[in-house]
Amino acid sequence: MTERRILNEHHWKESLFGCCSDLSTCCYGCFCTACLFGENVRKTSTDAGFFGGCCGYFLTQAGCCCLVHKPARIRFREAYGLQEGHGLASDFCASWCCSACGVCQEAREIKSQGAPPMVTVVAHVGTQPTAVGNKPR
Repeated sequence: MTERRILNEHHWKESLFGCCSDLSTCCYGCFCTACLFGENVRKTSTDAGFFGGCCGYFLTQAGCCCLVHKPARIRFREAYGLQEGHGLASDFCASWCCSACGVCQEAREIKSQGAPPMVTVVAHVGTQPTAVGNKPR
């Protein structure tokens, strides 16, 4: 397995277990983790929206939410250039053992740092005019 390194990595501004520092996010994350996860995905991903993130997380709530959360957390860290934590703060533990805390941490990080820098690619595609109507015989 290869390890992907992010240039200019830095530490998280928000602690994994700092849920009570933002009580509204804490309550939202505890009572509707799937919805908060969906919002985080919508705010930080160009290829997934709220509904897909929320439903994917909700459908895996039977103890396997890490299957959806861990890859999303890795993409989240890469978007913000964050280092992976160690021990309980690792991506696996944050996704498997305390997923609600991890989702709340990500939401607080979004509030702290704003939207992640995203690359926008604009392509101009030229089209040729086409005739509309009946073909000449």
